[in-house]
Amino acid sequence: IDFEKEDQTNYLNIDWRKLNNADNCSYDAIDITRSMIPEKESIKISIKFFKEYSPKEFMLSEKLSKLIDIQQGSIITIVYALWQYIKLNRLQDRDNRKIINCNKEMEEVFMRETIDFSK
Repeated sequence: IDFEKEDQTNYLNIDWRKLNNADNCSYDAIDITRSMIPEKESIKISIKFFKEYSPKEFMLSEKLSKLIDIQQGSIITIVYALWQYIKLNRLQDRDNRKIINCNKEMEEVFMRETIDFSK
């Protein structure tokens, strides 16, 4: 928008939105300038940024879905649900808190007796 050529009263809000195909674009700065002609007065502006957060979603296997009662979710959601299951069933090793002692249901999903949760 060229404010020098157009009436500014028509532009109460300027809304810039990311393009749908801009997923691979990387911006590290936004440059906003206004040419200051001496006869023009200063104007107050308000700039609002909204963080876009839409993590990838994953479909879970039938066994894992049954274990943590989630069919799909982000990594954060899945790990949180798994951690809640571990805490609820008291599967964290008492001596080494990084180790999870799998119960029968977890063994069917992960095919092991213990899991190092930090890996």
